[in-house]
Amino acid sequence: MKKKTKKAMSMLFVVALVAIIGVAGMLAYLSSEDDDVNVMTMGNVNITQHEYERVVNADGTYKTDTIDGVTSYVLKDFTQEKPLYPFVGAVNNGYDSTEVRLAQLGHNSRGGMSMLPAANVQDKLVVVENTGESDAYVRTLVAFEAGSVAEEDWWKKISYTKHFTWDETQDWFVTEIDGNNYYVVEFVYKGYGNVQHPNGVLTPGDYTYNSLAQVYMFDTATNEDVEAIDGNDNGMFDILVLSQATQTNGFADAKTALDTAFGAFNATNVVEWFKGTEIPTGVATAAELTAALTAGKDVYLTEDVTADADTTMVIGAGTDAALDLNGHTLSVENTRTATHNFFIDVKGGTLTVSDGTVAMKHTGANMGWNGATTVIDVTAGGVLNLEKVTVKNEGGTDMNFGVHLNNWGEVTLNANNCVFDATYCGVRVFNSGYDMNNVTIKNSTLKGATRAFWVHNYLGDLNSAQHSDEAIKARLNLDIYGNGNNFELTGTATSPIRYGFGTTVFFDENGNKVN
Repeated sequence: MKKKTKKAMSMLFVVALVAIIGVAGMLAYLSSEDDDVNVMTMGNVNITQHEYERVVNADGTYKTDTIDGVTSYVLKDFTQEKPLYPFVGAVNNGYDSTEVRLAQLGHNSRGGMSMLPAANVQDKLVVVENTGESDAYVRTLVAFEAGSVAEEDWWKKISYTKHFTWDETQDWFVTEIDGNNYYVVEFVYKGYGNVQHPNGVLTPGDYTYNSLAQVYMFDTATNEDVEAIDGNDNGMFDILVLSQATQTNGFADAKTALDTAFGAFNATNVVEWFKGTEIPTGVATAAELTAALTAGKDVYLTEDVTADADTTMVIGAGTDAALDLNGHTLSVENTRTATHNFFIDVKGGTLTVSDGTVAMKHTGANMGWNGATTVIDVTAGGVLNLEKVTVKNEGGTDMNFGVHLNNWGEVTLNANNCVFDATYCGVRVFNSGYDMNNVTIKNSTLKGATRAFWVHNYLGDLNSAQHSDEAIKARLNLDIYGNGNNFELTGTATSPIRYGFGTTVFFDENGNKVN
């Protein structure tokens, strides 16, 4: 009966591992993995969870800008491994007057979030975006690691701030999730009166105000307290954040709709909602990264990583891995000649990469057209998801690509807010003639010499006499036009988007044929 009710609700369920705070002695580290996992959706309700922090200047002050005539903090994506010391100052003496305004991030939300002025209070602004086609009610659940600390004592060690546009359920509790105790809180989005999102109705394409804002450790916390909180002994203070959304039709308020769709906020349901979430692992070396990714782990970089020359990381069939670059650069030099070279080979598995740069350059002899260098290759049924990633091929040999799709087996590329920068071609789709290429690119820049996006041997507009019957039946599923993309050439060509090899057809960025 419950399953039928959920199906009729046209809903989505998003779980994201979003924070870890390390607890070595009195020093802790705040970190985050914001890739969405365990997504359940029906109908047109869809959400994405985002996390931000303020940009810090070189002198330790926070960067500000004037947004809509208001002095506002400048935000960036939340980063891993930020130190969390016991706060210095007072957290009960009001808020500073500088606002956090989501407008600077391209959001159409308005309004601010004033921040605590005490030192060592760490930012963690959690925002939900309605990426679907229907109005949605939204709630965000936050599970703070409690370890062996009793519920009534947890508040004496750790606390947090939230935005007033979210109702905080008062029946919070401690429960065990995957073998560790967490202090769990429910925030239900109510909007900002009649100014924005009345009654908590989040419209398509819009963003909530942030729910969670900051996390801090009390200045009375001891080493023993920190050790007690670290219940899984991973040296981290784990915070899990989960966001849910459901349709608004037929319900007067968000709480009723969400409880009907997903069940009430209680320990039994929370355990099920968070069940199986993976705590990401921080890595600082190429060897650690290679081992983790090939094993299908969720990882983040703690610093820039340079792999050994000629390294290839393989994401094999059945492997599902996530890499948060955490604002860092992953790079490699390639020296091999007379062969095709890949830095990351998504060979039948799924790889999700976010927030940073993956770079490659060839330092051996110029191979001409005898072999290509590719930063990320996708083949044999592989799936590559990229969010806020720069894929950079610095050349060194004539034929080089940022991302290359070789569809011997259906392949998929999903990219948003990315840069594909290669001295030859940013993205190439090599259409084998047998399997599907699924390519969705949005809000991204593609760069190349005489081609920025190239479908090699696409047959729909070409001379069929040049190709086999099997090749003519090849399928191509492209969603790259009209998506806010920018295609750039460093050389001369009819257009940066090219289809075909011997016979070629060119298109502009809106999908119009130009020859």
